[in-house]
Amino acid sequence: MTLEELRRIYPQGKVFETQPTDPHLLAIYISPSWFAIPLKDLTASEKELLTTLAKPTETTNNHLNHHSWYRYLFQEEVPISNDKSYRFIHFRLLDDYTWAEKSAWMTGLSEMFPKVADVFFYEDLRGVLVEEQTSVVYDLDELTGILLTLEDDFSCKVQVYLGEFFQLSSFIHTYFLEELHLFKQEESFMLSHSVFRLQDVALHYLTQDKLKESYLFQHLQQKLNQFADLTPIILALWKHKGNISSTAKELFMHRNTLNYRLDKLEEETGLSVKDMDALALLYCLLIQQSSNI
Repeated sequence: MTLEELRRIYPQGKVFETQPTDPHLLAIYISPSWFAIPLKDLTASEKELLTTLAKPTETTNNHLNHHSWYRYLFQEEVPISNDKSYRFIHFRLLDDYTWAEKSAWMTGLSEMFPKVADVFFYEDLRGVLVEEQTSVVYDLDELTGILLTLEDDFSCKVQVYLGEFFQLSSFIHTYFLEELHLFKQEESFMLSHSVFRLQDVALHYLTQDKLKESYLFQHLQQKLNQFADLTPIILALWKHKGNISSTAKELFMHRNTLNYRLDKLEEETGLSVKDMDALALLYCLLIQQSSNI
């Protein structure tokens, strides 16, 4: 359908040079412009039909070439270096939504940040927001709160990887691709978390291949399997940096009982949780085991 045909059928619609941000509009990309119609003026069947038209097609995907950051990240165009720093907010939708719904959610997300360099979907359910660093930097908890607000407003469930800040240079493409690889590799492991960062998955990400390939670690894993009931204890100990009292309090367990069970573990494996190196090894083995279940 051409732009002229849409304007004739929907005279109340408006043409925009860039994608409109109003969630009350249904926007359709007709190269090189966007045609937006008020949702209140559409019947249910019209919304369904026009939503199909609004989904990204090859033509719409070509529109990504108008995003400078898409060219930097996916087409290896070298950006003009400056003294600014940027970070990538990688996101993926956990269900299928119409293009209008996804567009509205993406707009809502971008409006939450003080300075957005770019934002776009590069796949049907995956996209990235490029944030320029300012004096306002959201941490994990603040971003989690933002996502909960957007979920209430737009009924869209998402998972996000919160990247690091990098100065704009020719290396930005490399940083982005490694973060994207990490996000895709760890998203299932972190499925219960709406937001995660490098430090949340670093041990799992860096050790999984080596632990699977090592006969020594496999042998130790077999010993550890005899103590499956200790999994919540080891995880809590790691969380509390080996502090027995804090662990016992979290698990509603008497300290003597906890120490007795840990002594049994040490007798069988030779690993004492009082040694942080040993505790780190136990933690790595357990998280790899849980991700393989």
